[in-house]
Amino acid sequence: MKIADFTQSVAGTIKRNIEKKFRDKYPNKYLPSHCVPTKYVIKCFDIDVEFLKSLATIQWNYDKEDTHTD
Repeated sequence: MKIADFTQSVAGTIKRNIEKKFRDKYPNKYLPSHCVPTKYVIKCFDIDVEFLKSLATIQWNYDKEDTHTD
């Protein structure tokens, strides 16, 4: 719901589709309740991981400078 600002029913449908794809590919692998593999979510929403890493690095550097006192 939070990734794409979907309603609960739409998010549930997407989650079930991701679970189905995972179970079709790995029928004997354990999948915890209420969880889906992150790499499937990244693929489903076409998330640019390198871009997110760059944002996280910028934020980390900003936070680090902000807490530094002279």
